[in-house]
This record gives sequence, structure tokens and C-alpha cells, in this order.
Amino acid sequence: NFCIHLARGGIIAHFDDDDLYAPEYLRRMSDALSPVALARHSPLSPGAAGLRPVAATLSEWHMMDIKDQAFGFFDPKTDPLVEDNMRESFQHGYGFSFMYTKSAWDLVKFPDTEFSEDGDFTGRLQLKGIPIELVKSKATWDGLAAHTHHSDS
Repeated sequence: NFCIHLARGGIIAHFDDDDLYAPEYLRRMSDALSPVALARHSPLSPGAAGLRPVAATLSEWHMMDIKDQAFGFFDPKTDPLVEDNMRESFQHGYGFSFMYTKSAWDLVKFPDTEFSEDGDFTGRLQLKGIPIELVKSKATWDGLAAHTHHSDS
């Protein structure tokens, strides 16, 4: 929250230091935000940067498992290892692929916790009616990010 508070731009992008991002990642994520953030007719008021509250996250991604040294594609909507009641949480709760307008953060701050702050943040965005755009890869080979999975954590 402190660094977001200090940020001067209207859009915030999260990165994990051990993940890989495609060169077009930022453009594709911001393209998902633009129609809502710049909408003239919306019940959501624009923030100081003139952007309406909206967030985006990847709906699927590549996964690197360090322990097993495996690389694969992960889609929480269809993966058989994801329990049905956890699918939406998996889809919205991974902060490595968050991008949102600062006006969304102004309405919903991250909780002061060490675990699952990402899911709490997006859940509270949804409760306030702030849209979360799900960004899909063009194909499984067209990954926008590869998330490092640490099976021991």
C-alpha cells in the first residue's frame, strides 16, 4: 500500500521477481483496462488521473514448478486439480498478474496481511462493483507470463 500511495501514475502493475513476462505483457494488460477506465458513461467515477476504477488479471498462464523442474500451462477454469469451489478464487487471486487503476486502489486497499492479500483485494473490488477484466492468451503457446510455483510454500 505504501508504494502504491507514492506512485504517480494512474495505472499500477504488479510483478513477481521470479516470474517471466512476455514483451507485450504490459500492453495487452493495459489494453484490457482501457475500455472501462476511459468509458464516458459509467456509474464509476474517475480518479485523480481521470481513469475509472478497473482491474485486470490473467485468466490463464504458464507455470514453472521449481521442485519438479516442470513447465506447463495452467487454466484454473479447466484444470482437474482445482476444486470447483476454488476456480474463481484461483482465477482472480494471483497478484503476479495484477494491473489496476489507482482509482480502484483508492477505493479498496490491500489488507495488512502476509497471506492471501491478493484474493482479498480482488474479492473486495468485486463487492464494490469494480470490474475485473480477465486477460486470455491467444493460444497456449502465446503465454503472457510464466509464474514460478513453489510447492513448499
